[in-house]
Amino acid sequence: MKGISHRPAAGHARHAAIALLSSATLTLAFAGVAGATSSKVAGEWHGGPPRGAPYGPPEGVPYGPPHGGPAGPPHGLPSAPQWTLNPEETEVPPGCTSTLTGTISGGVVVPAGQRYCLVGAQVQGGVTVTPGAGVVVQASRVDGGLRAEGANYVRVCDSELEGPATVHDGTKFVMFGDADDDGTPVCGGDLLHGPVVLVHNLGGVEVGGDWITGPLVLIGNHGPAFEGTDVGAEVEANHIYGPLACSCNSPEPTNDGLPNVVYGPEWGQCKGF
Repeated sequence: MKGISHRPAAGHARHAAIALLSSATLTLAFAGVAGATSSKVAGEWHGGPPRGAPYGPPEGVPYGPPHGGPAGPPHGLPSAPQWTLNPEETEVPPGCTSTLTGTISGGVVVPAGQRYCLVGAQVQGGVTVTPGAGVVVQASRVDGGLRAEGANYVRVCDSELEGPATVHDGTKFVMFGDADDDGTPVCGGDLLHGPVVLVHNLGGVEVGGDWITGPLVLIGNHGPAFEGTDVGAEVEANHIYGPLACSCNSPEPTNDGLPNVVYGPEWGQCKGF
């Protein structure tokens, strides 16, 4: 995968975006979008959304499901399908230094130099991937979300995440499902209950065939989706309940001819996806 060196000038904006977007209490929907008429809303934006359109719900409306309800799509929108195990995903993938299955309490932390593969696991407490580590989440449920910083590999297939998924400054490929269009091994779509935030990853990004009950945000990711191609991050065949926002990604993202169903606003490079 093609990598691009870090640019210090972008560091403060990048970390500010991460801090804003990856909080478990992130509030999302767009208070200022409905009344905004500036062409800047529809175009490319850098350093965050246009003035007057912060990441936040209409005043007084918290992010998440209706009061008292389980994690799920906003009221009135169709429910995501029930998660089921894909038999093809039960095989242990290559490259694992450790394979984790069954119920795991207290969460999982992947140390540097290791690649943990969660196969048929139920993690209570979330997954944290430290710099220089990698993770495969396959046919598993994770209660607590996923956070990866400086990871050398992130692959989430046929799984359910309850909580935010944030991946930033990754050095190699990041995949959340592949929409069944990239050969074998198949990486089935996921149910992602919460925001998915992918910032400044350098080895290619794909988000395909997922149901995402929060927003999907891609900022400053570099490198082609696949080695030998000239297309950027693939965002394809997803159902996205929150906003879809993409900015400063190079090459520009593509839906690879597989449109997404987006119930919220679409901004920047992913507008019209």
